[in-house]
Amino acid sequence: MNESQHNNSSSNRRNSFLFLGICLTLLGCIISIISIALPGWQILDLPELNALHEHAILYDCIISEVTPLNALPRIHRDGRKFLPPLKPARQCTYKFEGLPSWQTSLFVRMAFEEGDFGAREHLNNHRFLPQHKAVLFFCVFTSVFSFLSIFVGACSSCFLPNAILHSISVGLATSCSILADISFWIAAENDIGIRGSSNAVYQQHLSYAFFIHCLGSLILLISSLFSILSAYLLLLRECRKRKLLDKNQKRDFNEKCFDKKLNEKSLQEDLDSKCLLLSDLFSIERAALTNSLEVLPPPPPGTPQQNLNNLIYSSNYSLISSGGFIGKQILNIDNVKCSDV
Repeated sequence: MNESQHNNSSSNRRNSFLFLGICLTLLGCIISIISIALPGWQILDLPELNALHEHAILYDCIISEVTPLNALPRIHRDGRKFLPPLKPARQCTYKFEGLPSWQTSLFVRMAFEEGDFGAREHLNNHRFLPQHKAVLFFCVFTSVFSFLSIFVGACSSCFLPNAILHSISVGLATSCSILADISFWIAAENDIGIRGSSNAVYQQHLSYAFFIHCLGSLILLISSLFSILSAYLLLLRECRKRKLLDKNQKRDFNEKCFDKKLNEKSLQEDLDSKCLLLSDLFSIERAALTNSLEVLPPPPPGTPQQNLNNLIYSSNYSLISSGGFIGKQILNIDNVKCSDV
């Protein structure tokens, strides 16, 4: 009873770890995908342009805080000021469009040739850089391994190879996500500063989207730990089952050997008892035969010729054989008669 309760509690713990691992894997994968779509991986503050540049994986955005004319305070007829909500103007462009191609690309290139700092920053940084490709590449494999681990983990409740494959899949997804973070962080640290028109250097810094992706990597790491614990508990349960099975087989084998020895011993005892019974019977028959022989009368005396023959045969055979045919003729034992004696 205690063994079954222990197995049930171990199975419940393993199922809990497996469920938490699958949920965290799904959550980490979703967070990683969402972070790819966010614009704030790197931020560059440009005070000269009164703008904020956001460099993301798929697109870049420029946030300008210049107040348009239609956003100026308005005075109503009653003398009250009406301030409309001021929202920074955001303009984004996708990096898959090749080299930056805004609607004013010709104007931007002309401004770049004239030494305009904003145009130079736009052309130099709004590109699909190697670190962006690396993050996108690792994100694809993170998603693939995450969904594979979820599918395999759902089928690994009782099958040990699936549990091991689930742990490997989650580990690969975690590794891809961490490699994406490391590659982007190294590129961001090695990125040179942007020199403005007044010889001021503006350094890009990591922003919220990068840290959200790191959070997804951390969640995937925790899910990999839960999957490893789940696989370990399943392996431990299988080992216990194997040991219990071996123990039962060994006990059955010992019982069979004991029964066999017991049967052999009983057969030997039966054989010994039968032999003892036969020996007793033989002893009884021998004693009865001896008693019957003692009761019999003595044999009658032999005839003279029988006595003579016994005497002759009991003598030394060499004396008789030395005479050969002559002694035989002289004695003529075969022709001796009682009347002659």
